[in-house]
Amino acid sequence: MVAESYDDLQNIVEYFAFVYAPDANNRTAYSGYAGGTASLKFLVESSFKEEFTNNKEGYLWTVLKTKGVPYSPSYTSDDVASTNYKMNGEMTVYFYFRSNELNTVASDQQKTEVSSEEGLAPIVGKRGDDFEGFPINESKRSQTIRSIYELENLAYGVKPVFESASGVAYETYATACGILKDIVADDMDERQKVTAIYDYLALNVTYDYKVANGSVNTENGYGRYSCFTSYGALVKGFAVCDGISGAFRLMCLIEGIECKEVVGLHYDGRSYGGHAWNKVRIGGNWYGVEATWSTLTVTEGDNRTAYVYHKNFLVDEAKLYLSGHYERADTDDGVMVEGYVTETCCGAYDYFDVEIYGYTTSEGKTLTRRITKRDDFTKLKQYATANGI
Repeated sequence: MVAESYDDLQNIVEYFAFVYAPDANNRTAYSGYAGGTASLKFLVESSFKEEFTNNKEGYLWTVLKTKGVPYSPSYTSDDVASTNYKMNGEMTVYFYFRSNELNTVASDQQKTEVSSEEGLAPIVGKRGDDFEGFPINESKRSQTIRSIYELENLAYGVKPVFESASGVAYETYATACGILKDIVADDMDERQKVTAIYDYLALNVTYDYKVANGSVNTENGYGRYSCFTSYGALVKGFAVCDGISGAFRLMCLIEGIECKEVVGLHYDGRSYGGHAWNKVRIGGNWYGVEATWSTLTVTEGDNRTAYVYHKNFLVDEAKLYLSGHYERADTDDGVMVEGYVTETCCGAYDYFDVEIYGYTTSEGKTLTRRITKRDDFTKLKQYATANGI
């Protein structure tokens, strides 16, 4: 393999991280790492050598962080002062694995039941079990998928072709397609499809607080847990923000809707933490989607009920920023370093902004009301119930 540019370097590291290194057959034993080590040697072409030499650590770190490697390996690389590199541009990258189980193990997080009162209305014109007409299947471009990591980085408008009809990647994709057969109808528009996907994840995926809060066995690292991938979200039903946003993106792509997973920081009023969310393109406009925050727990006496929550669904860039989302940002000694915005979300859709009309009261009056937020909707239901509407 030869790196003649930064793009070449990205492709090399992507292959190493997504295909070669995760395969246990390509690893050798290494003291202190139960999963062993994998290495990949490549050449840095002379025209790119000076640029790579001056930016090696930053380039490698940026590639790994941008591509997203959920199993979070430790890594090193040859020194640019080494004889082999100075003479012929030979460079080797090494990954070290604390576990042989990569993103496949579920924690003992308990399932959270979410009320379906406001989500997933009955589908009219439901697809059959043998349905194969997903928009992604019409794509003229295709890519061979050999791991869950390649699937999660599948480009928009590209059809996946699986190397094997088994394994984590295939199971995740087949599960996603099975879900979409149940929750999406062909006569839905893009917004309705995206809403159905969002609601499904809210109702069926439990946030894995056990892993997120470190209340699990981390002797062999966090890389063994499935909650960081769409496999965890869709197959296991437990995930953190990485897995939830990855699942949302995958399901959108299958339906032919352009969607990106965004990584950066979130500020909760006390500290910054790594976070992932989505941006989806509907009708030519980009919208922000915070699928991790898709439920709201309401306490009434001793009862706690979780409901589907649309406050952070299809929002604009300003709302993302004001709610503490900093795209591609990082921290340096605890201080937030601003990143940059890729696709600006100019549109915002208010899920509750509808006009309810045509309801006749017991006194023969017609009730019309503009609904702009959840509280309006709740009050309208209470009024309707009290007046026998």
